[in-house]
Amino acid sequence: SDSPMLQEHKLQDINVAELEPKVLQIFNRACFGEHRAAWAVSTARKGYSGVCAIFRDSAGGGVSKTTAGEIDQVDAAEGRSVRLDLECGLIVIGMYVPNSGQKLARLDYRVNVWDMKLRSYLRDLDRKAGRRGGLVICGDFNVAHQDIDIWNPEAHQIKRQAGTTAPERESFANLLKELDLVDAFRHGNPEA
Repeated sequence: SDSPMLQEHKLQDINVAELEPKVLQIFNRACFGEHRAAWAVSTARKGYSGVCAIFRDSAGGGVSKTTAGEIDQVDAAEGRSVRLDLECGLIVIGMYVPNSGQKLARLDYRVNVWDMKLRSYLRDLDRKAGRRGGLVICGDFNVAHQDIDIWNPEAHQIKRQAGTTAPERESFANLLKELDLVDAFRHGNPEA
């Protein structure tokens, strides 16, 4: 792959400076070629969240721009997204969506703020990409979209666990529908 995405790396800026050469060396050896990295790190809490895009300069005809933390202030503070704009017109986003948390403490934020801002952000990027490109969004969405995504969907606690609540599942379904996105894993593995 030309652009693997890593989620929940939990590094700080100081760690990135030290570890990036080692990480890139692994990719350079394993994937044959020179790689670079774009990082999003949490400045809000140590050892929390973080996303990284590992890419070759030649990915998609060349990487014209990298950005991080554009969705909202929480994204910027918690290091939840990295974006690569490719010369071919494709926009690739790696993200680590906020979890609703223990006792669903962040459920309202997750569904009514983050998810709404994410949709708006992606709509704007989709318009920017236009006919020439498109969007590829990958990462940890912290949701079990369908019953098949849950080991025991009939368990009574499922409806009260982060990632499996009706509002989260419905919001993810709306994201896919409104932006005409495809869950690539489910599409390629309908029974898994």
